[in-house]
Amino acid sequence: METNPGPRRPRAGYVGAWPSTREDRLGSWGQTPSNTVTNPDQRDVDGDGYGNRCDPDFNNSGRVTTADYLTLRARLNSADPLTDLTGDGRVTTADYLILRGFLNKPPGPSGALH
Repeated sequence: METNPGPRRPRAGYVGAWPSTREDRLGSWGQTPSNTVTNPDQRDVDGDGYGNRCDPDFNNSGRVTTADYLTLRARLNSADPLTDLTGDGRVTTADYLILRGFLNKPPGPSGALH
């Protein structure tokens, strides 16, 4: 099993967003889910205990499959809260890219690419 190396730190000369101080299921950079801390305020539209960013299993089958991809594709460019994984108010290709990283994996932190 891979262990969590801890929070990432900005490299020297990095210009961009600094790590979040908020504890949530997102890594310190807000890019990948983490199984080390939780945030009860994170959006969990389907109420399954995984925040939306970590949960592209829209039909709650226990695995992210092509059925979930087809659900997202049907709702592309909409404001559907279930398939809006980024939480920006729109279902876009950014949401698809998150789903793609989970294909054939379970939802939640365990399904994330590290």
